[in-house]
Amino acid sequence: MPTRNGGRYLMNTTRDRKFDRAIMFYKRGMTLQQLAGLYNCTRQNMHEALKRRGVRFRPIGKVPKPQPPRLTREQKFWLNVDKGGVDQCWNWKASKLKSGYGHCWDGEKSDYSHRLAYIYAVGSIPEGMNIIHSCSNPSCCNPAHLKLGTPADRAHHRDAMGRNGSYKCRGENHLNARVTNIQVQQIRKLYAVEDVTQAKLSRQLGISYSIIWSVIHRRSWNWLPDDSMTPSTISGESTSADEAGIAENHGCRTA
Repeated sequence: MPTRNGGRYLMNTTRDRKFDRAIMFYKRGMTLQQLAGLYNCTRQNMHEALKRRGVRFRPIGKVPKPQPPRLTREQKFWLNVDKGGVDQCWNWKASKLKSGYGHCWDGEKSDYSHRLAYIYAVGSIPEGMNIIHSCSNPSCCNPAHLKLGTPADRAHHRDAMGRNGSYKCRGENHLNARVTNIQVQQIRKLYAVEDVTQAKLSRQLGISYSIIWSVIHRRSWNWLPDDSMTPSTISGESTSADEAGIAENHGCRTA
């Protein structure tokens, strides 16, 4: 039987796997006096034995509070979702992109929040498939508003809901547009029919040579046809005065 001083007993238990339980008990809240009674030694000897094992001692009289169970990644995810009714949008409350889509870390990479909501609620997403918002709310994470679709289905849904920003800002409606639809058609017409060089067009219209070159060679405004769409069909107004003004600057007659 070990003696009360516990010298030989503790020296043996430091190499015994069972002594690891003493460290575990101490970290869970047991005091040195309780451990000394459990191992039949003095409190001082238990303190020295734990100190040799590199245990950090807590202040006397303070017992650590029991820690709540750690949340899983899925539970943390749903804490950032503002859940409402079944038919309502569940908006993402954490970080968002400028486009309105939420994003978060899935353990390996950053992904959209609505994709993770579909994975947690429904299942994995097949390769090459997209998640479509039936509510057209980029921040929504309600699984009832999310459905699978091909990239073509997603594009059709985007156009049907009027959320295709590239078409809204195309042509003269774009913030950085330097020419109008009418000017583009007239530039191409004058260059093709009349004896006008690109440099002369640039000087007469006050437009940079690079823009004139891009318009003529269809590096820009390539979506705007020359024959099937007349200036009147683009603006909805009579453009004879505009055509005459552009042609007059080049010394040409209007058709």
